[in-house]
Amino acid sequence: MGYLLATLLVAGVIFLLLNAFFNRPNKDEGVDVNKEVIDGELIGPVSITRQVPYPGTRLGESGHAIARYDTTYGDGKPRVSKWILASKLSYLTPTGHNVLYQYFREDGTLEHDRLVHPEPGLGGGVYVKERLRTFDTNNEQLEELYFRQDGTLGVRAGMKSGLFQKFRKDGKTLRYEQISVGDIGDNKVRQIWYKRDGKTVWMERDVDGSTHVSFDLAGNPVDLNFTSEGAIGSYSMGQQSQPVLIAYNKYTRPDGTLAYKQTWYDRWDNAANTTADTLGAVIVYDATGTRPVAEYTLDLRAASQPRFIKQAALHNPDGTTLVRKYRSPDCRLSEDILEGHQTVIGHKDFTAGDRFQEVVDDIIFQGFTHDVWGLYDDETHDI
Repeated sequence: MGYLLATLLVAGVIFLLLNAFFNRPNKDEGVDVNKEVIDGELIGPVSITRQVPYPGTRLGESGHAIARYDTTYGDGKPRVSKWILASKLSYLTPTGHNVLYQYFREDGTLEHDRLVHPEPGLGGGVYVKERLRTFDTNNEQLEELYFRQDGTLGVRAGMKSGLFQKFRKDGKTLRYEQISVGDIGDNKVRQIWYKRDGKTVWMERDVDGSTHVSFDLAGNPVDLNFTSEGAIGSYSMGQQSQPVLIAYNKYTRPDGTLAYKQTWYDRWDNAANTTADTLGAVIVYDATGTRPVAEYTLDLRAASQPRFIKQAALHNPDGTTLVRKYRSPDCRLSEDILEGHQTVIGHKDFTAGDRFQEVVDDIIFQGFTHDVWGLYDDETHDI
């Protein structure tokens, strides 16, 4: 036993040493440190500190810098600092390094900083090239801005105001905003989605999570209310992963009764090379909102493809259920099955080749606040 413990101890020490060796930061990670000093943002004499910890300004930002470049005012107080952040121990990027600039006031307080990404990455819900943050004289953050590759503003987040906004491709027209209600720490927000004009409200979600929809996906006026109940355990991460159940959307009538319920999945989309929200099923309820009268099961496919209802189950008041199964996107019948009973009074016998017989409002198959196209920061399909 003593020999075994000693062996395990030695093996553990060797593992820790190897791990420390292979995971130590590559000194410069291919960066020409001396060449990086030639930068129009660095005004005056520049001092270089290599291999230095990066403290960050918020929790979770700390890491390691390959080099820090410092310039000062005449009295020696900091003026502009430039950090080249190591990919291994700071911000992991496929190529290149994040470069952070810090700009100081003459009294030594941080006025703003600018993070430049080596390639457009997801930040604040848009593809961004730069992040700009401003600070007050107490070094408390005021605002955070995300800019796209072309320089247009994508996102504005007010740290003190609690106002979060997304802008369309022109960088000026509102697409979405989130407004804090009460104290920011309460995490109570009101969310608003706008049509293309940036003024007309498309959808609005209250602090209680209830969403009101004023227009359908074609721009036609509607009056819908729904709540979304999350059911997520994980995310679809790649081509080989199976669709993951993420949410149930429950739509109610003006009198508060349940009209229909949608089941949503997170599915990998090969064409978009990312994940997309996909409608998997819809249950329609009677006037009381308690008894299902119809259930539609859909094939999980891209929003750009024809909708395919694989099965329609119709629940009759007498307890019988008629199940129709379809074999293709154009909804031709493959078989007609009665569950539990051999006959249904007044039911017509359908044969293979008959077209889809259900008469339903297309609105029950539309999804709101879901990214069914798998496209971030894209307004192609907005109304």
